[in-house]
Amino acid sequence: MKIKFDHINVTISNLEESLSWYQNILGMRLLEKGVKPDGSRWAIVGLDESMICMNEYPNRSRANSFKFENYQINHLGIRISDEKEWLRRVEDFHLDLLYGGLNQYPHSKSWYVADPDGHEFEISFTNNQPMKFPPLKKGGLHAK
Repeated sequence: MKIKFDHINVTISNLEESLSWYQNILGMRLLEKGVKPDGSRWAIVGLDESMICMNEYPNRSRANSFKFENYQINHLGIRISDEKEWLRRVEDFHLDLLYGGLNQYPHSKSWYVADPDGHEFEISFTNNQPMKFPPLKKGGLHAK
């Protein structure tokens, strides 16, 4: 059985503002949009086979990844293939880069940004190289 990322569902406070951010910053396209029986609006954006579903609740609190007692997701990871295009978007949209900007890791580099409702994204670049990790031992731990 193969398993792959399908979607994540987030609550947002302004559907149009969030749609604009996901389309302009992450290059996602609108796949579906509608209204639930209770009158709340929703939309799904996607890129290839990965999707982000969003449900609008205008009075929701802004996400804050520093409040770990809320047990929320800390961030969502997106891997990009074009560093220059990403840096152009950072400049064109005056994105606030979190954690000091560029974060260099052993196999990649990352930038952290937040959507209009505070959901954090790690944008990572590997120079189009596959991620390489040590083989796993029995029980799932990495061999040393």
